[in-house]
Amino acid sequence: MTGSHHQQSETFEVIFNKTKFDALPEELKAILRYAAFAASTDQTGMAYGRYSKDLEAIRARGVEHWLAPLLVSCALLKISPSVPFSLLKRSSV
Repeated sequence: MTGSHHQQSETFEVIFNKTKFDALPEELKAILRYAAFAASTDQTGMAYGRYSKDLEAIRARGVEHWLAPLLVSCALLKISPSVPFSLLKRSSV
C-alpha cells in the first residue's frame, strides 16, 4: 500500500559553509543558488524516473500495489505522534 503521509515529496540538499558563502561576491552567490536549484531539480527528476521503473519491476514480479484507503491514512495520522522515537531507532531497516 502506498499513500502514506510520511513522505509527501523528496528533498535534496546542497550544503554550504555559511561564513565562506557570505564572503563571496553577490554574483557568485547567485550562481551557487541557481546551481543548487538546478541540482535539486535534476535529482528530483532522476528519483521520479527511478520510482516509475522500480514500480514496473515490482509489478512484473507479481506484487500487487494499491493506494492506502483514506480511513487507513487518517488512522496513521492519529497514532503517529504517539509512537516513541526510541522504537524507530531500533528498526533494522
